[in-house]
Amino acid sequence: MMRAVVVLLLVALPVFLLVEAGRTDGQPEQIHLSLTGNPSEMVVQWVTWQGIDISGNAKNTKQLLLATPPPVVSYAKSGSSTYFSSTGNTTTYDESGWPGFIHTVVITDLLPNIAYTYVCGSTGQWSQKMFFHTLPTEYVFTPDKGPS
Repeated sequence: MMRAVVVLLLVALPVFLLVEAGRTDGQPEQIHLSLTGNPSEMVVQWVTWQGIDISGNAKNTKQLLLATPPPVVSYAKSGSSTYFSSTGNTTTYDESGWPGFIHTVVITDLLPNIAYTYVCGSTGQWSQKMFFHTLPTEYVFTPDKGPS
């Protein structure tokens, strides 16, 4: 049994390191949306791992932050070829030795009940095309009252 565990570790560890080493600096990850108090706005937030070099050593995130291009969200009504852009801000974090950046962009002046397509990122490092749908002009939120 012990020999099987050692063999598994010897096989799994290089695969894990290969996946981690293949990560691209600046590639948007963990992208998520959130509402503001204004129904014509949407917040897009994501992280990048620009604070780690190929060997896993932390870089100076403050210096990298100064050199990081501003985060951008390019968006359009679904089916339209006219894109608009919003720019946001970036902050740093260091969680358990994994430094990186959190990017936040607020999109404003969105129309109600419309599907939008968007990409997020910055110079040369963009997400895949994604979608969201804005709220209708009249909506009602009901709290979760738990099991009936």
